[in-house]
Amino acid sequence: MARCPEILPLAQIEGPLKLDFTGVGSVSSSLLDELLGLLNAELGNDQFNQRIIISGLMELQANMANNVIGQQLALQQADA
Repeated sequence: MARCPEILPLAQIEGPLKLDFTGVGSVSSSLLDELLGLLNAELGNDQFNQRIIISGLMELQANMANNVIGQQLALQQADA
């Protein structure tokens, strides 16, 4: 999987990181994969769940986010 250098430095921030999608009308699964999927891959699922706070997603967007994270976890397990 290609790495996005603009996103990975976020994983180096100490403490929690809040991603607020309030007011965002639509997001693509590609954006969610590049943002959340790569953060999950970089941090690992446990650290991702502890450090990344996602708010303001509409139900459809939240489902999409959960799907891309689930796909990333499946890839990680397949590689292990």
